[in-house]
Amino acid sequence: LNNCSELISTGVGSIGAAIVKENGPYDLIMANILTQPLIDMAAEISSQLAPGGVLILSGLLTKQEPDVITAYERQGLQLKKTKQLHNPVRLEDWSALLLSR
Repeated sequence: LNNCSELISTGVGSIGAAIVKENGPYDLIMANILTQPLIDMAAEISSQLAPGGVLILSGLLTKQEPDVITAYERQGLQLKKTKQLHNPVRLEDWSALLLSR
């Protein structure tokens, strides 16, 4: 609708897949997975983020934020914003983090 489809490409693959490595670094990376995989993949995800790029992470609980933030700050990223999402079905607070290089 906004005539920018030529500027966007998409692909499917894990962070270590050839398609991901061959086409990086990326201006925007989004990951909605559990806390421990987010932490385990911090170096690999961060290495694919372009200078000035934005990383959005979710799939973690608010109480898990410090561990995830620390893992990505160790990779040179900076936390820009957090957003708490209330899930009424599970009665737990989910969080999304926005980081940048």
